[in-house]
Amino acid sequence: MRNSAPYRTDAVRHNVFRSRGQGILVSGFGAQIWVQTQDSLLIEQISSKLPFAIERSGKPPDRVADRLRVTNAVADGTSVLRLLKGPRELLRADCREQMVECLESWLHTLIALYAQPWVFVHAGVVGWHRQAIVIPGRSQSGKSSLVAALVDAGAEYYSDEYAVFDATGRVHAYPKTLRLRQPEIAGKASLALVQQLDPRQPPALRVGWVIVTHYVPGAKWRPRPMTASSAALALLDNTLIARCDPARALRAFQNAIPGCLALKGDRGAGSEMAQTLLAAF
Repeated sequence: MRNSAPYRTDAVRHNVFRSRGQGILVSGFGAQIWVQTQDSLLIEQISSKLPFAIERSGKPPDRVADRLRVTNAVADGTSVLRLLKGPRELLRADCREQMVECLESWLHTLIALYAQPWVFVHAGVVGWHRQAIVIPGRSQSGKSSLVAALVDAGAEYYSDEYAVFDATGRVHAYPKTLRLRQPEIAGKASLALVQQLDPRQPPALRVGWVIVTHYVPGAKWRPRPMTASSAALALLDNTLIARCDPARALRAFQNAIPGCLALKGDRGAGSEMAQTLLAAF
């Protein structure tokens, strides 16, 4: 999907993909990543998978946070694609589609790591009554299916991958297409999100609720309240910069947590829990 202008908020100029010579410059949240490749079709495919503007230009920039390179190689008599970071090989892919998927994942991660002054937390996020519901959790914790259920129940989609905190503790949307490992369980609203995101950028929100939960088949949602410090630690446990810059993350969380409700507990079906949460909130 291509938009005529990049995502913006008052504080953030979001990711912009620009083709410059034999590569693309990925810019977002204060970070820039250069990806060098001679494969023009790969550039088109990776750009079309991300809902940001594309601006063509001439040559690579002089200073970027990181550099990646995609090259062709032959391994055991078979042509493969290699993703390199400096001299180090990150991965090999058998086809362009596989490389596009892997490269997309790396770009999201690198932007999150180099973003300044934002703090990226692995979390699902929806908006509800002008406040954010933040659901921290890593892959396969069930956060994407719960986000999909909340959207189907009427909440506004912000992300199923990252909660992006600014220094004041507000959460910004991370415009990444919602993906479900079991798309057949999604409702109409969340299936639409799998195909295309709304080009409008929703406003940054104060955190209203932090929900720490894992999907357990057949479980009933019987939440236990969490203290502010426990909620901050749950966010920190899912923060990309937790090891290299925990102080910056904790400052953002200290501004975000006061006044919010933090709950913890296992859950069953996302649709049942979504209705319960939104009715209670």
